[in-house]
Amino acid sequence: MNQATGAPCRSFFWNNGKLIFSYLVNLDPRFEMFTPDRQEWTRRALDTVPTEATVHLGSLDAERHETNGEVLISAQDPITPRKLLLLDLNAAPPLGAPVILKRNPENFDASGLVVTCHEAVSTDGEMIPYTQVGPANGNGDAPVHLTAYGGYGKSVLPHWGRHREWRQALSALLGPM
Repeated sequence: MNQATGAPCRSFFWNNGKLIFSYLVNLDPRFEMFTPDRQEWTRRALDTVPTEATVHLGSLDAERHETNGEVLISAQDPITPRKLLLLDLNAAPPLGAPVILKRNPENFDASGLVVTCHEAVSTDGEMIPYTQVGPANGNGDAPVHLTAYGGYGKSVLPHWGRHREWRQALSALLGPM
């Protein structure tokens, strides 16, 4: 649990003597790095990591004793294909932007589409974040294709829809792409 936000931990790992901690704030990924010292821990937000809908960090090296501060980042959202990036955590503050190593090809033209985040109120009063994909000039008054799950503290995060059924549903809702 992130004490500052109350957000549950998504993942954590050690890299070059630093603890990398991942959590969500209303489905937006956040990452922090903690460095132990003799008296206390130093906390640093990894604010150069992309904040697309689905982002994962991991050590570049398979063995913990081989880590050198470099981490791999996988980032994507419903209209942006997955990309693989490299970030050096040992860089002096502020951290530079991650370097793009590889990007998946685009399978459809996403121009004119936007990804927006909203909240709905459940029957028990809990605020439930959700992500909507639609035309940039839309008013939200349109048919919808919904895929969701958020029980037991687990969230289905929006991701690049390269599956044929997803593209067909999106095309039926928004018109040909």
